[in-house]
Amino acid sequence: MCPIDGYFDIPFAVGGDLNTIPDATQPSGTVSYEQGYPVGYSTPVGSGGFNVPRTSINQVLNDITTAIQAYQQFGTPPFITTTMNGGTPFSYGQYARVLSAGVVYQSLVGSNTDTRPPRSGWSSTPSRRSKRPRPSPARRTRSRPATTGISPSAPTPAP
Repeated sequence: MCPIDGYFDIPFAVGGDLNTIPDATQPSGTVSYEQGYPVGYSTPVGSGGFNVPRTSINQVLNDITTAIQAYQQFGTPPFITTTMNGGTPFSYGQYARVLSAGVVYQSLVGSNTDTRPPRSGWSSTPSRRSKRPRPSPARRTRSRPATTGISPSAPTPAP
């Protein structure tokens, strides 16, 4: 189904030819996530440039639509591991939410670089909507009687 309504039910090229794209800039001048398609792809092939590979375009669009689909289905991004972040722990802000092992966690502190939840810097969030707390009896207010349109001093009409 086409994502006409905004939902990617099928990520782009999920059944097509894909070609892994490296993160770091490539000394050869080929595509990478860090640099994208460098100038060599706009240079004629006869002058040392590169053709834009169909499988790399498929891969980029697949990666993007797969990530969007994950947000659409889960609403919370996966926990970013040190490996996923190029060898450096990702620093989460206070109240950031992550998905880890099927559980949604919220960061309790700013600059949170604790390892994968559950750890002291994280708290699991309720899996369903909490009920609205009831007011304490001391804070409850009496409801007013329904108005009948008759003033209290007027005689009550006979039935």
